[in-house]
Amino acid sequence: MRRTAAVWMLALAGVIVAGLGWQAMTGSQSAAATAPPVTLKVGWTVGPDNLSPFIGYETSSYEVWSLQYDSLFLLYPDGSFGPGLAAEIPTEENGGISAGGRVWTVELRPGVAWSDGRPLTAEDVAFTYNRVVGDRTSVLYSAVRGIERVEVVDPDTVRIRCSRPKTDMLAQTLPILPRHVWGRVSPAAAASSYQSRPPIVGSGPFVVTEFKKGVYVKLERNPHYWGERPVLDEVVFLTYSDGETMTQDLKLGVIDAALGLPPALFKTLRSDPRLRTVARNLLEFESIFFNCKDGPSKGNPALRDRAFRRAWPPPSTGTGWRAWRTAGWPSRAPRCCSRTPGPTRTGTGSLRRTPSPSASRGRATNSRRPGTGTPTATASARTAPASPSASASGHGRTRCPPRARAS
Repeated sequence: MRRTAAVWMLALAGVIVAGLGWQAMTGSQSAAATAPPVTLKVGWTVGPDNLSPFIGYETSSYEVWSLQYDSLFLLYPDGSFGPGLAAEIPTEENGGISAGGRVWTVELRPGVAWSDGRPLTAEDVAFTYNRVVGDRTSVLYSAVRGIERVEVVDPDTVRIRCSRPKTDMLAQTLPILPRHVWGRVSPAAAASSYQSRPPIVGSGPFVVTEFKKGVYVKLERNPHYWGERPVLDEVVFLTYSDGETMTQDLKLGVIDAALGLPPALFKTLRSDPRLRTVARNLLEFESIFFNCKDGPSKGNPALRDRAFRRAWPPPSTGTGWRAWRTAGWPSRAPRCCSRTPGPTRTGTGSLRRTPSPSASRGRATNSRRPGTGTPTATASARTAPASPSASASGHGRTRCPPRARAS
């Protein structure tokens, strides 16, 4: 399984419509109401494993959340930070940071509403942070590490209290969730069995309206979005079982873009004049989680043998964990059900990619593990300038979860 991180890139109609900010898909609000819907169809080979931010691991899940939800802060393509739901970036100069960096006071943008029309307030922000702070097993916990609690000062202001100066506060963005929806879900259910069913309430530029696991996810423009109105009316992500079929559909125009193409196939597309290809590397590392649960388990019994676990990786990939550490792996071999940067979850001993704690919640279709391999990439079809989707403009806005992954 894979975890997410950083900046996804997506090219469309000769214009970069990016996970470097899906607000890159914004434009004039003067489009005729009678015009047919503008739909972006994107292919990937690993669809969302779960649409609950407390459960999902896959990069595709985070990509959907980056369109569905907002965070307090944003990371821009040039590496600088900007306000998301926050009205401004807190600093010592403007009084937003005090107590030696242990207290952050954040004012929210006025007039922001959820996709169901209800107002987004400080209660929602405090609820989201405190829920994650209180649940150390949450996949989102690394984003709030060091935060003790979040207090509501007034409907438009929150105060974040930390146990120590949190220098990565701006980078560790967190999807803000509606309290009136998630407040009815117990922490235990949210982290295990709860299923977010469309239409999913959020504050981002798009809303998930349809989802069939392993097949597709459809998002429609959020009519209550506080930012610039997206040019696109719909975004549809289609899940393919293999990269070859996805590449063929891209060439045939069945889809407008493809994410996470295998390197060999990606190279064949670079010379196609109808396509625009984009390749980038990501800062990330990988980790292995062993299912060594006592009692009935679907995991292999061998994983309960400590000697077996310490023998990983096989000699062909290096000499034990020391070799893996040079590529960004944990500082020591995991013990039974140990925790590497992300929480350990019961599984079947599968490989998962876990983000750097400082990874932004932006999106990128291309990546590699530090110090290894060839980056994977994305490609999309060029269309004629007259195409409606060709009018998309690139505003390079990064929406980010706290996780990272390469396609």
